[in-house]
Amino acid sequence: MTCKEFYDLNASDGQAVVLEGHHPITDTHISLSIVFSEKEGWGTRTEEDTVLDHQLPDRALLTEAIDWLTANFEDFERKEGIDFSAFYDDIVGQVVTTCSSVDITHSGLIVALEELRRQKTLEAMNYSDDRTFPPLPTMPDLGIVRSTARRVLIISKKKDWHDYLVSIFKSEKFVPIPAEDLNAGFAQYSTLSNCAIVLDATDLSVEEMDELKAMKKRYPSMYLLAIVGQNCEYINTIFSFAQDVFEVPASDMGIVRSLQRFFHRAS
Repeated sequence: MTCKEFYDLNASDGQAVVLEGHHPITDTHISLSIVFSEKEGWGTRTEEDTVLDHQLPDRALLTEAIDWLTANFEDFERKEGIDFSAFYDDIVGQVVTTCSSVDITHSGLIVALEELRRQKTLEAMNYSDDRTFPPLPTMPDLGIVRSTARRVLIISKKKDWHDYLVSIFKSEKFVPIPAEDLNAGFAQYSTLSNCAIVLDATDLSVEEMDELKAMKKRYPSMYLLAIVGQNCEYINTIFSFAQDVFEVPASDMGIVRSLQRFFHRAS
């Protein structure tokens, strides 16, 4: 497909958008369009509204798109050692198949980035005895938080895991509230509003599962994210309680996004 063919099929307001979306690396909007004017001829336009090549010939659109994608992602690809060839192939396939604009945030790039984050974030969640965490500042006693802040109740028996999640959630502008077990967590939850729960469910006992059932019955609308161990024997029961279940090792960004969706809907 040439630039002209794509333009003829998709032109709107003097331009035909090839790729657009939310850049998953730089967190900015990103777009590439094909434009045409009688004065300047064919060209490509970026989000900054700059025509890259006023003399763009009637050449293959896909070549132009791939060159532009490479220029945007090659530094990250080189730095992190990620092969984005599958991402580029996915983009090409979508453009060829749909002959219309492609949202890059729904492409194979997300899969590659999620795998990278999976490897680099919660690998420590294997809970091995020789596991160490970098030192973190001592967190003050938050008590009962009464502001309209985005509260996240962290229920876990493991203090190092508490500290790890606290550091992540504070950086995401959440208000983390640690609780050492289900009893303490549920006592705090009963005093809070607009609060999500992140539960370390890697080694729940039968009695704790009963407590969880009672909590769900008492607060049927509670928003619960559960983290379970591999081959968890009670995972089906947890699925009936939780909005999301993450099996270790998991992605902390996945947990953050689930929380962001909850607070966005609650706002």
